[in-house]
Amino acid sequence: MEELIRNELGNGEKVLWIGRSASKKLLDNTNRMGYLMQIVIPLAIMAGMMYASVVKIGEVKFSAFLMLFVLGILLPLSAVLDGYGARDLEYAATDRRLIRKNGSQLTSVKYEEIAECSFRKDKDGQTSLLCGKNAVNASPSKWRKQALFTGNVEKDEENHVERYTFYAVSDPDGLRQAIEGKVMYKDA
Repeated sequence: MEELIRNELGNGEKVLWIGRSASKKLLDNTNRMGYLMQIVIPLAIMAGMMYASVVKIGEVKFSAFLMLFVLGILLPLSAVLDGYGARDLEYAATDRRLIRKNGSQLTSVKYEEIAECSFRKDKDGQTSLLCGKNAVNASPSKWRKQALFTGNVEKDEENHVERYTFYAVSDPDGLRQAIEGKVMYKDA
């Protein structure tokens, strides 16, 4: 991580803090219900479709069975992959910006683009840094997905970040100290 970040630093930019995700469980208490609903609802819909095809046609179409089988495998797999992905998140704070590494992709946000941020704890006692109005107002079950998103950083019309998250920071006190005075906090 350090080498990758050092290659990305601007002229004179200094690294103040480097950390990673402290997430250990694949399906922790905070995210369990969301993933279960993500699995149960589509499977219930597919089971209903299979039942309707039996009632109307008198048999189960192979395509309906195949869709149910594929969903039954892929949906639980997404929860496991998100859990593993959260374990690999790495973070850095420089004197100019926040940097998040997910796999081989880096996303960064300059401090002046952060209108508000907050350190919050989830049900599992993990502290996350939430930057932007949408991140600060999001429920804890959304924080992991926000951090795993590696595309373009969403910004509002005033060029402020709407959603940028450091999920389950391993050293929240060190990060808080590194960014003190650079961002405005919203009370939890």
